[in-house]
Amino acid sequence: MIDATTLPPVAWAAIIALAIVQFSLMILALVKLARTPQNQVNLDRKWLWAIIIIGLNLVGSILFLALGSKPAPISGETPPTAAVHAGDARVERLVSLLYDGRSDA
Repeated sequence: MIDATTLPPVAWAAIIALAIVQFSLMILALVKLARTPQNQVNLDRKWLWAIIIIGLNLVGSILFLALGSKPAPISGETPPTAAVHAGDARVERLVSLLYDGRSDA
């Protein structure tokens, strides 16, 4: 058996760094799992993914982050742009100030 007191400081640093990475990834995966809607989770069972994340530690977290959720559906709506407000004089003046550097006021 390995005696913990004989490990060099570099080994201790590596163990601590790996533990921090593992814990951080597990927290990140569990938060993402909690925030992901049920219908966007692969295998359709959040409890199963929670067991995988906690039970398999680093590997389970990486598996969930890589394969656990389906991509979000693309909606048909486009985000609002300045073109929507093209008739608004305030928007036209602001665009003119930002891009032309002159004011018509």
